[in-house]
Amino acid sequence: IPSPLGIGKVRLADGSQVSGFICEPFGLEGAEEITALGGWRRRTAVDAAALDAHCKASELPDFKRPREYVFVAEIPKSPVGKILRRMLVAGEYTIDPGASQ
Repeated sequence: IPSPLGIGKVRLADGSQVSGFICEPFGLEGAEEITALGGWRRRTAVDAAALDAHCKASELPDFKRPREYVFVAEIPKSPVGKILRRMLVAGEYTIDPGASQ
């Protein structure tokens, strides 16, 4: 993630912390507010066909291309923030209802 952006913990008004994008104040100059659009996922409008086209256009060999693209509402994580791969493999996730499959 290029400067002035980063990923870090954001403290909410209720005192809880969530992972999120952080930005240095100078990086906000001329930035577009996308909250009303439903967040960055809705703004980027990437779908499975676009991802597959990108993989095909790159030097990625066909056997390394994903067989399936699944857009999840949230990646399952442990209490310490590690991705729970076994849950993803087992299909224990919620599909993002707003994503183009």
